[in-house]
Order: sequence, then structure tokens, then C-alpha cells
Amino acid sequence: MIWRLFVILLLLTVVRWALVKAFGTGRRTVRTREQRGFGAASSKRMVKDPQCGMYLAPELALEMRRSEGSLYFCSKECQENYAKAQLKEIVE
Repeated sequence: MIWRLFVILLLLTVVRWALVKAFGTGRRTVRTREQRGFGAASSKRMVKDPQCGMYLAPELALEMRRSEGSLYFCSKECQENYAKAQLKEIVE
């Protein structure tokens, strides 16, 4: 009687192991920051591009220092468009 129970439990364990190997655990895996595409330079602090509104890590952004503080841009294009808009405001 006990041997039958032992064999059934062993059989169920092997079947479960085979199903997990074949189809995965069904749980979501936790990925590291590098696997999510943030890279090693990523920090917990995010900055917002004032031109397009995109959030990014300050280490990856283009910085423009001003007397009021620094501004961060996602690309050279956003930085140039922002500078043109500021110049246009001054001229008008």
C-alpha cells in the first residue's frame, strides 16, 4: 500500500517536471535592468525632455546647462528644436 503511494507520487513528480520543462512554469520571469534594455548606465532617476516629453536616464540624455538649471534631451534634434523655439520667443 505504501509502495503504491510512493510510486504514484514519484510518477506525478516526473510528469510535473516534464510539463514544466516543456511548457515553462507559467510564472512571469523577473528580468534585470540590462535585460529590459536600460543598460548599465541606468539610474533610478529619470528626466523629462522638455521638447518631446520623453523620459530617460540623465546618463543617456544630452544635457544643456543653463543658469536656471540643466535641461535634458533625448536627441540632438529635440535639443535643436528647443533652442530654435526659445530663440523665436526672444525675437518676438
